[in-house]
Amino acid sequence: MSTEGLPVSNVVATNVELGPRSTADAANAASSSQAADSAAASADRAWKFSNDAAASAAAAKVSEDNSAAAMANALSKVVTTEQSVAGAVNFTKSLSVNSVAVATKSTPLGTLDLNTFTAEGTYFQNTNANAILANNYPTNVAGSLRVINHVASVPGNGYYVTQIYYPYRNSTFFYSRNYDASTAEWSGWEIFNSILNNDGRYLRVNAYGLGSINSISYSDANTVGVNQFFRMSTNTPNSPSQTAWWAGVAGGYDEYGRYQFAFAQGGTKVDLRARVCKNTGGIQTWSDWVTLWHSGNTTVDANGFIKKASPIVKLFSDGHSDLNEQSQGVTTERIDTGHYIVHGVFGFNSDPAWGGPAGGIEIPTDQNKRPLIWVDYTVLADGDIEIKTYHRAYKTGPEFTRNIVLQDGKAIADGTPIDIPAGRWIDLRVEMPASDELEPNPEPNPGEGEGTAEPEQPAVTETEAMALGKEQLTVAELENGEDTNDEPKE
Repeated sequence: MSTEGLPVSNVVATNVELGPRSTADAANAASSSQAADSAAASADRAWKFSNDAAASAAAAKVSEDNSAAAMANALSKVVTTEQSVAGAVNFTKSLSVNSVAVATKSTPLGTLDLNTFTAEGTYFQNTNANAILANNYPTNVAGSLRVINHVASVPGNGYYVTQIYYPYRNSTFFYSRNYDASTAEWSGWEIFNSILNNDGRYLRVNAYGLGSINSISYSDANTVGVNQFFRMSTNTPNSPSQTAWWAGVAGGYDEYGRYQFAFAQGGTKVDLRARVCKNTGGIQTWSDWVTLWHSGNTTVDANGFIKKASPIVKLFSDGHSDLNEQSQGVTTERIDTGHYIVHGVFGFNSDPAWGGPAGGIEIPTDQNKRPLIWVDYTVLADGDIEIKTYHRAYKTGPEFTRNIVLQDGKAIADGTPIDIPAGRWIDLRVEMPASDELEPNPEPNPGEGEGTAEPEQPAVTETEAMALGKEQLTVAELENGEDTNDEPKE
């Protein structure tokens, strides 16, 4: 029996006692032994087959499980829900979406016309000589082309496409154009600049001084070009004054007609200057800077005229006063009839526009420009000003022009102390004590301060005259000598 046959545990033990036998018996025994060996071999093969079959079945089960797992992780062509791939995918063939090829790597442009590139993808041109306008390049510079196919088409004309061209070695701008399938035409190339180049179609923050607290700084006022907000520090050539900081606005009709406004900076007083320019044959000629008058540097005097201000005290009949910005701190009081004191000043200002130190007073007039009062003043030792006012009457002219005022039924004589007429005031241009803030000292304009004719003063209306309590004297009263004042010489 084969030693590779059935296992020992399957062999049944027997106790056989062998004795003498004949040749025939021996032959029969041998034959029986061979048959037994053959049967044992067959049984051994059957057992091996059974084991191999079990192993094959187990392997088949593993393969089936692996196949099921592989199918679970595989992409399906029929599933309509979203499917995911965990790792990178390497495509050895071209990839398309809705029959439109999708680029997976850059393709050389060579010497081809860019109008022929409508397939989605990234292309490159590595030779400047091939980037020619005849092939519809936006610039004669090598670079990369990005084509975007919008998968929207017009039958016979193809798809709508956008091309973007990036010149190499430049990250501050790029070009873009579109193919319009409805007309089968390409648009022109448009350039898109970065913020560093200040794309002319879009204003960046602080372009031309907009959207920022800082205006555009210039070192020469004559170089402020396009319309913008500008600033200049001290010692800037051609500025209104090189002793101040300035900020303003520049504009104009065109390159031939320009203007500039500039505000003095660093103080609380409004100092506004302006100038204009003409351009003849490419040569700019700027006017001198002029100072603009406004309510901060002018005042309306007792007769309605504008005069240069700083500082002005308006003194009224009852002793109260109105002050402007420059005269803050001044106080006034009425001592007696026609007697006033102005405190907190150093006499009168010496501005020539008001007639110098002795001319800083403006008094009210009637409708014929005749002064209504006489005014006398004294600058006291401490700089305060004593003001005294007197009635002023006239003996010539029609009765209504003689400034006749009745008191207890009688006309007040010329030169009699009298309060400032009700509803009117006198203007005093005073000198103020020095303060921490320096008084602005604008540069004079050509001709400023030169002798000029004093403008006529406005008339007093009939209503104002009635408010003053004026009444006409009769001819008889005049003949009695109640008006002794001579007509002032013009």
